[in-house]
Amino acid sequence: MVVVGAGGAGLAAAIEAAEAGARTVVFERQGKIWESSTAINVGMVAFAGTDVQERLGIDDSSELLYQDLMAVGGGKNIESLVRTYTNHQLDTYHWLTNMGVQWAEATTAAAGMSRPRGHFSDPLDMVRILRREAERRGATVLYHCAVTELITDSHGQVIGVGMQDRVNKNRIRVDRGVVLATGGFARSPERLAAIDRRFVGMAATTGAGHTGDGLRMAEPLGAFFRDMEYVKPSYELHVTGDSAAEICLVFYLGAIIVNRQGRRFVNESIPYKDIGMASLDQTDGVGLLVLDQKIFDRATRRGPTVDLPTHHREDFSWPPARTLTWPPTEGESMTEREQQR
Repeated sequence: MVVVGAGGAGLAAAIEAAEAGARTVVFERQGKIWESSTAINVGMVAFAGTDVQERLGIDDSSELLYQDLMAVGGGKNIESLVRTYTNHQLDTYHWLTNMGVQWAEATTAAAGMSRPRGHFSDPLDMVRILRREAERRGATVLYHCAVTELITDSHGQVIGVGMQDRVNKNRIRVDRGVVLATGGFARSPERLAAIDRRFVGMAATTGAGHTGDGLRMAEPLGAFFRDMEYVKPSYELHVTGDSAAEICLVFYLGAIIVNRQGRRFVNESIPYKDIGMASLDQTDGVGLLVLDQKIFDRATRRGPTVDLPTHHREDFSWPPARTLTWPPTEGESMTEREQQR
């Protein structure tokens, strides 16, 4: 089996495939493990009904998560898909925990959550753990290897991939299928423009490889887009930022948002994607944050909670014994193998 993409989804697929007995290889076009969107996100994942929530006295469930997701989607969600997700999300939490992913003793309620269910982990460590477990089960993970095409037989069945590394181009036959886990298209100006021309040129916090390659390869085989009209930008990043380390959501703690003329133009309590859409109509597509020292101190005093209201324990400290920086510096918890890559 071939898995295209070595982020969280691709490595999870590789683990399952290898565990099921498939000879599995993961191709990643980027050169480093920390260049996936999974590795560079803020490390918050939504789970409902966890032991962390129980210890914090938070009553939550898969059913409440389902209701929240349907409400945020305005009832236009595909109900069966949402139900499948919510019915199995707690299994995913335990699956990650059993592999060694550590969760902070804190949860947060981001936009649209009726309960504090945002769980914090070190995202770079999560990717390392997933790769370790994939390789431990026999999967091979290769970097600087871009899959450029899906090869089909006369019946349209995918039987292989075209792959290019730093030196050669190869065609590889596949017996057990191909999993596309290439991420999105936030770094594809053409695809963004097709949705809304105002999206082009916006700062992106996704991995550099999110140029829509998987979509490009799958479309000729019958894959199609759905609900593109609901794609929205997030109001979260400094106008010159390019990393999830620079995400700032202090407007949920009391900061106000104004345009370049100094006028408020949006309700700061609404979801950050709706704030992002409202900002596009302002001068230069920018909204400026105004806050005082009290808000700043509240936003920066606790590790990964950074800028969101949090349920926590008094002894909460995260990440343990170190501060996560981005990009990683040489020697920062990287194995010799990773440094060589």
